Amino acid sequence: VKLDPWTLGTWMLPGWNYVTTLIGGGVFDRHPTLRFGIQELGGHWIGALGQGLDLWGEFTQTKPWSAKLKMRPSDYIRRNIKVSAF
Repeated sequence: VKLDPWTLGTWMLPGWNYVTTLIGGGVFDRHPTLRFGIQELGGHWIGALGQGLDLWGEFTQTKPWSAKLKMRPSDYIRRNIKVSAF
């Protein structure tokens, strides 16, 4: 099986986008006991996503148009998201 660099670099994007939408949309604030699992997408990307969302959260929390989250995005990942490497 031959995998091109594009496939190897983007295969985690569906999970990345879904987690970003759940956190940014305030779903875990409204449903704090909700748990979401991601399987078969590897686990290498979840740390970078948490770090990037924390930076986004620090920047946008001062904006009038932003979602007002009760916690840092990485805390939602830690509490509500479970990732299985393979």
